[in-house]
Amino acid sequence: MKKFIYLILSLLFLYSCKKSNSSGNNSGSDSTNTPGAVSTFAGSPTSSPFTWPPTGICSDSKGNIFVSENNGAVVVKITAAGSTSTFAGSGVPGCDPGTGTAATFTFPYEICSDAQDNIYVADYLCSGIKRITPNAVVTLFAASDPTHGIYLGPQTICSDPQGNLYSGNQLGEENITKTNSAGTPSFFAGNGTNGTADGSVTSASFAGPTGICADGKGNVYVADAHRIRKISGGQVTTVAGSQTVGYVDGTGTAAEFGGAMGLCADGNGNVYIADVNNNAIRMLTPAGVVSTIAGSANGGYQDGDPKTAMFSQPSNLCFGTDGNLYITDYGNSVIRKITMKK
Repeated sequence: MKKFIYLILSLLFLYSCKKSNSSGNNSGSDSTNTPGAVSTFAGSPTSSPFTWPPTGICSDSKGNIFVSENNGAVVVKITAAGSTSTFAGSGVPGCDPGTGTAATFTFPYEICSDAQDNIYVADYLCSGIKRITPNAVVTLFAASDPTHGIYLGPQTICSDPQGNLYSGNQLGEENITKTNSAGTPSFFAGNGTNGTADGSVTSASFAGPTGICADGKGNVYVADAHRIRKISGGQVTTVAGSQTVGYVDGTGTAAEFGGAMGLCADGNGNVYIADVNNNAIRMLTPAGVVSTIAGSANGGYQDGDPKTAMFSQPSNLCFGTDGNLYITDYGNSVIRKITMKK
């Protein structure tokens, strides 16, 4: 029975990657950075420390990196020195609170952190957001509200400097929810129907958010159906990508993604994108220019120069306190690092 449940969870993850055709928090350094060498931070394809491939990722103020294994139903802690341990979750699917491995998750898809080093988990099949304190105490932070379409399958999550959480929901309610630091959820954007219409936050539609980040300047970005959408000033706009699935660097809708998934932003308003099906890390500037900073369409495993480095289904990414970019390399079951030159 346990193997059957894990099989279903694996299929759900792969479905989400294909649906998009295919988080510290999800913001990073204030200085201008350029990508340097790609290296492996934790694990190797032949000796991974993870029971299941990693999906979500975030960092805390102490330099630790946290990773969710959605199929393994755990959150793993990686120290700055690279040692790994299970931080929370028993490995058996469930929705129970508890401390450390006494707690259970069912589908911990994406994670993010706040200024107090709490970790927040979008627990997809528990239809709620869990909070993990620095002492590994797991509680339900915000519960599902089916009447208003809130948390019906939260898959994406990020935080802003004010302690608000933003989450993208699926399971028939494709909208964006905002949750304040007290755990009170409210509508943020989306009319609850499946689509890609831009417009006001109440009229715009989403087709299934697979990534989200806040840039600290009041803007929220959403990876949605081969597009990057921006929510700002009460409006939803498409700033990059279109209905065309492909691999093209360019400006605005001329750019193409194979599967925009995890997002994070730096202090200059640049948004970094894990393009899962193109095996690449892309960057979107405030001017709408999309470029590839590491990887290529050729999936594989190779460290070194970002132009020749290879990834296999990179799914999420975040900035560490060192200003470097950390990536869950799902297909290789490792954590990669891009050293950002200042």
